[in-house]
Amino acid sequence: MASPNKRLTKPISKATITLSPADELINEMIQKRKLQQEALLKIMTSIDSKKKKNMKGAKISKTNPSKTQKSI
Repeated sequence: MASPNKRLTKPISKATITLSPADELINEMIQKRKLQQEALLKIMTSIDSKKKKNMKGAKISKTNPSKTQKSI
């Protein structure tokens, strides 16, 4: 009776994987999509941080009417 551990100790043979042109295109499209998502995430986080800064400025200007309204 062979133990199940013997299968794990055998060296794994290296297989050569050949991709069809369609597979290569799909992989390329997936990679481009990942890059687009990363770029979009960076843009959104920078916009959020700018909004937070602007909101802080708006709160400060609301408490100080001289900043929001010019005296006549």
